[in-house]
Amino acid sequence: ELQGRLPIRVELDALTERDLYRILTEPEANLLAQQRALLATEHVQLDFTDDAVRELARVASLANRTIENIGARRLHTCIERIMDDISFDAAEL
Repeated sequence: ELQGRLPIRVELDALTERDLYRILTEPEANLLAQQRALLATEHVQLDFTDDAVRELARVASLANRTIENIGARRLHTCIERIMDDISFDAAEL
């Protein structure tokens, strides 16, 4: 009870490109695996090259530095932008 009443503020370092790459590749249920599974329901096989994943991490890191630092949530935004047309047209592919 007392802990919630103390004004404690913690500042974290911004995620690096390497951190974002690891977030995209290391967890079993990462965002890329989720996109693959989503499109598999439409019988579409989705593959990401390592270069593409690294570029995605670079773009997310750059956007965090220049727009607003929202951390790993930026990855979801970037993937969503990339996947918009593919997801929309997936049933026709």
